[in-house]
Amino acid sequence: MLTTQSGPLRANAACAPFPRSGQFDLCSSGFDEGRLAVLLESFRPYLAAIAQAELPSGLAGKVGASDVVQDTIIKGFERYGQFAGTTREEAAGWLRAILRNHIANIVEAYTTQKRDIGREEAGHSGLADPWQSSPSAAALSREEQERLDTALAELADAPRRIILLRHRENLTCAEIGARIGKSE
Repeated sequence: MLTTQSGPLRANAACAPFPRSGQFDLCSSGFDEGRLAVLLESFRPYLAAIAQAELPSGLAGKVGASDVVQDTIIKGFERYGQFAGTTREEAAGWLRAILRNHIANIVEAYTTQKRDIGREEAGHSGLADPWQSSPSAAALSREEQERLDTALAELADAPRRIILLRHRENLTCAEIGARIGKSE
């Protein structure tokens, strides 16, 4: 069983889909950055399964497994000159080590006293209530209401009553017809 700094590696990560052998010759003299990018990208599902298994659930709102995997692939690309292996299996182990170190650094960063996720409290954001209108919106609404009232006052009784029933009482046309004694 594989173990990590946080304990045993969960079965779903240990059974992660491993990129197939023999697709790339890591020692070939023609190995360029484009082929390296394709090779490292082929490890994404494997690394994602490990990251999802090993990232603490308390960090879910702070960092995602896909972000950690992306950072790992970038670090692998930047540090490829340090890779001493010759096989895909060795490359997988090397990338897995980079991933686990990155996760350990993230966990450490979020467990220091100032950033400890255990110290977080739900609280008032200080932002305005999105369901409450602003003072300027309320003033504009009052102005529009005054203009509407003025326009309605200029209408004859029957049309005014129909408009009020439809828009203030939200009645259907059939309901309005029934109230005023007319068909649709």
